[in-house]
Amino acid sequence: MTNSSTGYQPELEGMPNHEVKEPRVVAFGRFLKGDIYTDALVTPDVNVTDEEAHWFNVGAIKKIFLGPVDVDEYRAADRFDGVLLSPAERTALVRSPTMLAQTAMDRTVNAGHDLTEERLAAAERSRGHIAQSKLDAMNEIADGIAGRLADVEELRKEARAPGFAHKSPTRMHELLSASWQEFLNMSDILQIKRNWDDDKKLRFRKVVRDHLTTGSQRDRVAHWHEFLDFQSTYLNRKHHIFGRQIAKTRALLGDEVSEESR
Repeated sequence: MTNSSTGYQPELEGMPNHEVKEPRVVAFGRFLKGDIYTDALVTPDVNVTDEEAHWFNVGAIKKIFLGPVDVDEYRAADRFDGVLLSPAERTALVRSPTMLAQTAMDRTVNAGHDLTEERLAAAERSRGHIAQSKLDAMNEIADGIAGRLADVEELRKEARAPGFAHKSPTRMHELLSASWQEFLNMSDILQIKRNWDDDKKLRFRKVVRDHLTTGSQRDRVAHWHEFLDFQSTYLNRKHHIFGRQIAKTRALLGDEVSEESR
């Protein structure tokens, strides 16, 4: 996961190194040529079958991550509002604030044989403690999504005018790296969900990379538009999900939630 505001610049597989003198600003279209990508992980001997080449495309990715899909392949528990989440996101997300609070209280109440006023008070406190912990986790995830979404939106703006130079080479590298890293994160989720081996995941990455960097310039621009629009929609929906569940958890627990999580 990346957030350009932290100063961290992820390495985009295949992006050229900017160590020579360069223009002050560059256009998005400069980075759409396949021959500038020398992917160290996706080597020439990664062979993709015709079936995989047909299936592995942005349209297929959209269906998987935003639905609808075959419930036999993707359990409802892996999704929220139809959106496929990563294991870390699923762990952090509070699906039902009411159940969260009740479970925390029940565990404390049932911890001993004798029910006392002291234990009831402890049960009430436990509700606030667990809420604070879950809110901290959800806020961390939401902040990360917001940072990545900002990068994708900034790159989408450049993609709408691919022939005009607006960004420094360094910033363009950061934005493309952030977008590609987001896709790598998605491919990791797919590997878990579909039980892929590493070779199949690399073939998947190769097909999508080739989809974005081969063909005519018009086709490549169109493919990047589709790719970035999907990433924007996916991140926006996840950010909305976390924002809504954070608000519900705060509303349920009220004053028991510390000001740090507001």
